[in-house]
Amino acid sequence: MTKPDYCVLILTHNRVGKVFTYETIRKLKYDGDIFLVVDDEDPALEDYKKLYKDQVVVFSKKDMEGKFDIGDNSGNRKAVVFARNACFDIAKKLGYKYFFMLDDDYTDFSYRFNDELSYKTGRPY
Repeated sequence: MTKPDYCVLILTHNRVGKVFTYETIRKLKYDGDIFLVVDDEDPALEDYKKLYKDQVVVFSKKDMEGKFDIGDNSGNRKAVVFARNACFDIAKKLGYKYFFMLDDDYTDFSYRFNDELSYKTGRPY
């Protein structure tokens, strides 16, 4: 079986044990590749590696500086935009053509249309 050309990248920072999105998409029967995108300034980096092992991908916020406008003049790097922009290079480096980028706090997914394309709220499970 060939490796799929897509993966899920979950952006997280200092939330070990609270990466709800991981459990949520597994509960929904997604069995593809998932990677946690963690920056090298995260104080919980080693804990992520212990828990998620080779599913942790580390990037450097400092290396991302100057590659895009962060839209913030505070002078610090406390913005998720670094991880969002790093995902393109990360997916390519990992050998994926496509990726689905998610934050770490999704506990549910729902849909708004039924099979006849009429408006209806529901859950896929």
